[in-house]
Amino acid sequence: MERIQKLAESTSGENWAALNTKWEGRTQLAAEWLRDERAVADIGCGLMSLERFLPASTTYIPMDVVRRDERTIVFDQNKDLIPKVDCDAAVVLGVLEYAHDISFVLEQLRQFPKILLSYNHISINDLLWKLGLRTKRVTWSNRYTRRSFAALLKSSGLRIVRQRPIRIGERLYEVRPSPS
Repeated sequence: MERIQKLAESTSGENWAALNTKWEGRTQLAAEWLRDERAVADIGCGLMSLERFLPASTTYIPMDVVRRDERTIVFDQNKDLIPKVDCDAAVVLGVLEYAHDISFVLEQLRQFPKILLSYNHISINDLLWKLGLRTKRVTWSNRYTRRSFAALLKSSGLRIVRQRPIRIGERLYEVRPSPS
């Protein structure tokens, strides 16, 4: 918790509500799928929780819209190209929902041999919000069903290798660039 507090204090004005430990199950699963990788780029690294679960031998490269520590490569997925880095894998957890042009982001991810990404699909929560039975609303830039998301990945030159449900509506995907 001390690290969370320090990060929150170091970035005034940022919305830290979504950056908490409730996502650690997703992060741990991603780390399990990455245990044999030499170097991992954490795109939208947030609190950099992934680093704690990776083997000590794995080089961790944090990337985000704001500097999280001195190693962070700062870029905005809605304005900038994903920086080129020497990594075996990229992780994109809880980020794609905020991409204004998700195809643009997905196409850039093809630079990595292995990509892990999470996505919150249209779910029962959408219906509850629409009916006014749930008051907390999330302002995501895009919403895809599982089928339309799979089609989007394919049209972006990515193929699904494996996937697993995480929470209601959310899935973790391992994708790789499609052969040309």
